[in-house]
Amino acid sequence: MKQPDASMQIKIRREFSIYDLLNKYAFDDGHDVLPEEEPLIKAACNKLAKTLGVIDNRWKPTVFETGHSPYYVAFQDLLADQEQYHRYGNLPVRERRYLDALMEERIPGWHIVIADNEPLQPLPEKLPMSHPNPTLDDVWRLFQETDRKFQETDRKFQETERLIKQLSKNLGDIGNRLGEFVEHMVAPAVVRLFRDQGIEVHAVYPNISAKRNGIELEIDLLVVNDGALVGVECKSKLVEAHIDIHLERLSNLKRVLPIYKDHQVMGAVAGMVVEEKVAKYALAQGLYVLRQNGEQIDLSTPPGFEPTIW
Repeated sequence: MKQPDASMQIKIRREFSIYDLLNKYAFDDGHDVLPEEEPLIKAACNKLAKTLGVIDNRWKPTVFETGHSPYYVAFQDLLADQEQYHRYGNLPVRERRYLDALMEERIPGWHIVIADNEPLQPLPEKLPMSHPNPTLDDVWRLFQETDRKFQETDRKFQETERLIKQLSKNLGDIGNRLGEFVEHMVAPAVVRLFRDQGIEVHAVYPNISAKRNGIELEIDLLVVNDGALVGVECKSKLVEAHIDIHLERLSNLKRVLPIYKDHQVMGAVAGMVVEEKVAKYALAQGLYVLRQNGEQIDLSTPPGFEPTIW
């Protein structure tokens, strides 16, 4: 095979696909990256994160360094009780679709380009050799350093595995409690809400999931009679971002579920924990608010409250 001329210029990549920057295993799992390209990839990831900004008041783009592709962008869930990060492929489908639309709007050609004159952040220095031609001492020192790093990585993997198992258990417990909260407390409270207004309830549907014309809809609880319905969003801890998402969901309900096109659609939010300012925000949007109070549910309907009708 003919060897390349030593004077031949190697082309350094400066244009990167968005989906490579969102993929932990891009660039052939990091094998298809020159050392000179690593700071460019980092700069491209930073530019992508800055261009996107915080998405839907929830997902914050964050640049990670990894042993695979040198750098990639993941998303911090700002609504989680503990610090959590999700790769693009692990985001809920609705958030991925929203993110795709956002990238199509803000990033021409779906590529990030790093210009020749853009300032780059320096990368950490590589472990130096004592001489351009490494000695046995250099090689031995590198082996020791590599072994130390492998042991540290293994320790971190074990700790991560332990945390994931604990988190899975905690999430399972929370999911079970939330399911019981919806079934045994929220559903009867919404039925009482209808009946206190002289409206008979004909059906209570938990966990509604539907899709029509590219619009997806998920509702925790749907309480229905012949002419009206209430769509309820249930959370362990309710925050304002949940309310904004539910308002959008209610505005799409008749398009996704045309069987209810002639119904009066109302909304409610329920939470095991609901701060007063969050409750006031929901009421200002015309949503009923249901809050756990010991073994019962309190329904917030202040004087003069009028529910929004869709």
